[in-house]
Amino acid sequence: MFHLFDTEMDSISAFNGQALVWSSLGSLLLNIVAAILIGYAFVSGPMSEMGLLMVYKVAPFVGVLSLICFAGAIYVICRKKTLIAKIRRETRTEAQPPPR
Repeated sequence: MFHLFDTEMDSISAFNGQALVWSSLGSLLLNIVAAILIGYAFVSGPMSEMGLLMVYKVAPFVGVLSLICFAGAIYVICRKKTLIAKIRRETRTEAQPPPR
């Protein structure tokens, strides 16, 4: 059992919230790319100029933004794990003897 201060709990909770935001935004952007590609796959007849712009310019750009968002989520999760490891190192538990 680790004794945590309120600020430490708030920090861990904030990291969870940030990871949720980044992964949700990445999922939204990935969904947009999928919708563009599905629309392209089922188009009948020649595509309009707007459709070509969406497929060849917007979809790759939004795909890269999606990857950046997922990378941000992974970064935040790694930072949270680092914080938890630091808390474990600095916190004395009931089972451990006091340092000499």
